[in-house]
Amino acid sequence: MAATKENFQRVPFWAAGIVLVFFALIGLALFAPDATPWYVMGPVGSFVQKTIKTDPERVQQLPLRILGMHTLETVIAFFITLYKGISGAARQKWLLQTLVFGVFSLVPLVMFTPAKDRKIK
Repeated sequence: MAATKENFQRVPFWAAGIVLVFFALIGLALFAPDATPWYVMGPVGSFVQKTIKTDPERVQQLPLRILGMHTLETVIAFFITLYKGISGAARQKWLLQTLVFGVFSLVPLVMFTPAKDRKIK
Protein backbone atom coordinates (compact mmCIF):
# COMPACT_ATOMS: atom_id res chain seq x y z
CA MET A 1 0.00 0.00 0.00
CA ALA A 2 1.24 3.45 -0.81
CA ALA A 3 2.13 5.68 2.08
CA THR A 4 -0.75 8.09 1.95
CA LYS A 5 -1.78 10.82 4.31
CA GLU A 6 -4.92 8.83 5.09
CA ASN A 7 -2.89 6.05 6.72
CA PHE A 8 -1.68 8.12 9.65
CA GLN A 9 -3.33 9.86 12.59
CA ARG A 10 -1.57 12.20 14.95
CA VAL A 11 -1.76 11.88 18.70
CA PRO A 12 -4.30 14.29 20.23
CA PHE A 13 -2.82 17.45 21.70
CA TRP A 14 -4.04 16.62 25.19
CA ALA A 15 -2.20 13.27 25.11
CA ALA A 16 0.98 14.90 23.82
CA GLY A 17 0.70 17.45 26.62
CA ILE A 18 0.40 14.75 29.27
CA VAL A 19 3.48 12.95 27.96
CA LEU A 20 5.55 16.13 27.72
CA VAL A 21 4.60 17.21 31.26
CA PHE A 22 5.50 13.74 32.54
CA PHE A 23 8.88 13.87 30.77
CA ALA A 24 9.53 17.32 32.26
CA LEU A 25 8.63 16.04 35.73
CA ILE A 26 11.06 13.14 35.38
CA GLY A 27 13.76 15.49 34.13
CA LEU A 28 13.30 17.76 37.12
CA ALA A 29 13.35 14.79 39.50
CA LEU A 30 16.60 13.54 37.97
CA PHE A 31 18.58 16.70 37.29
CA ALA A 32 17.25 19.33 39.71
CA PRO A 33 15.54 17.61 42.64
CA ASP A 34 16.65 20.17 45.22
CA ALA A 35 16.04 23.26 43.08
CA THR A 36 12.49 22.34 42.07
CA PRO A 37 9.62 23.84 44.12
CA TRP A 38 7.70 20.59 44.58
CA TYR A 39 5.22 22.17 47.00
CA VAL A 40 3.75 24.17 44.09
CA MET A 41 2.68 20.94 42.37
CA GLY A 42 0.39 19.85 45.20
CA PRO A 43 -0.03 16.12 45.88
CA VAL A 44 1.96 15.16 42.77
CA GLY A 45 4.90 17.25 43.92
CA SER A 46 4.86 15.84 47.44
CA PHE A 47 4.67 12.29 46.03
CA VAL A 48 7.65 12.91 43.73
CA GLN A 49 9.64 14.57 46.51
CA LYS A 50 8.95 11.66 48.87
CA THR A 51 9.94 9.15 46.19
CA ILE A 52 13.18 11.02 45.47
CA LYS A 53 14.13 10.95 49.15
CA THR A 54 13.07 7.40 50.00
CA ASP A 55 13.93 5.54 46.78
CA PRO A 56 16.46 7.44 44.63
CA GLU A 57 17.51 4.28 42.75
CA ARG A 58 14.01 3.87 41.37
CA VAL A 59 13.99 7.47 40.16
CA GLN A 60 17.33 6.94 38.43
CA GLN A 61 16.11 3.75 36.72
CA LEU A 62 12.85 5.32 35.55
CA PRO A 63 14.14 6.73 32.21
CA LEU A 64 15.56 3.35 31.19
CA ARG A 65 12.33 1.57 32.13
CA ILE A 66 10.29 4.10 30.16
CA LEU A 67 12.59 3.71 27.16
CA GLY A 68 12.23 -0.07 27.39
CA MET A 69 8.44 0.11 27.52
CA HIS A 70 8.25 2.54 24.61
CA THR A 71 10.63 0.37 22.58
CA LEU A 72 8.43 -2.68 23.21
CA GLU A 73 5.36 -0.67 22.19
CA THR A 74 7.18 0.39 19.01
CA VAL A 75 7.93 -3.25 18.15
CA ILE A 76 4.26 -4.07 18.68
CA ALA A 77 3.33 -1.10 16.47
CA PHE A 78 5.67 -2.42 13.76
CA PHE A 79 3.82 -5.73 13.64
CA ILE A 80 0.42 -4.02 13.72
CA THR A 81 1.35 -1.81 10.76
CA LEU A 82 2.65 -4.88 8.96
CA TYR A 83 -0.63 -6.72 9.61
CA LYS A 84 -2.74 -3.75 8.51
CA GLY A 85 -0.71 -3.19 5.35
CA ILE A 86 0.58 0.25 6.30
CA SER A 87 3.99 0.88 4.77
CA GLY A 88 6.41 3.60 3.75
CA ALA A 89 6.28 7.01 5.36
CA ALA A 90 3.01 6.26 7.14
CA ARG A 91 4.60 3.29 8.93
CA GLN A 92 7.64 5.37 9.89
CA LYS A 93 5.38 8.07 11.32
CA TRP A 94 3.40 5.53 13.36
CA LEU A 95 6.59 3.97 14.71
CA LEU A 96 8.25 7.27 15.63
CA GLN A 97 5.06 8.55 17.21
CA THR A 98 4.69 5.34 19.23
CA LEU A 99 8.31 5.55 20.39
CA VAL A 100 7.73 9.08 21.71
CA PHE A 101 4.12 8.92 22.96
CA GLY A 102 3.77 5.21 23.78
CA VAL A 103 0.31 3.91 24.51
CA PHE A 104 -1.31 7.19 23.41
CA SER A 105 -0.22 6.25 19.87
CA LEU A 106 -0.50 2.46 20.12
CA VAL A 107 -4.19 2.37 21.05
CA PRO A 108 -5.28 4.57 18.09
CA LEU A 109 -3.14 2.40 15.81
CA VAL A 110 -4.92 -0.73 16.99
CA MET A 111 -8.30 0.90 16.37
CA PHE A 112 -7.19 2.49 13.07
CA THR A 113 -8.61 1.28 9.75
CA PRO A 114 -6.25 1.83 6.78
CA ALA A 115 -7.47 3.82 3.76
CA LYS A 116 -7.78 0.76 1.52
CA ASP A 117 -10.11 -0.98 4.00
CA ARG A 118 -12.47 1.97 4.52
CA LYS A 119 -15.75 1.96 2.70
CA ILE A 120 -16.54 5.10 0.76
CA LYS A 121 -20.06 6.34 1.34
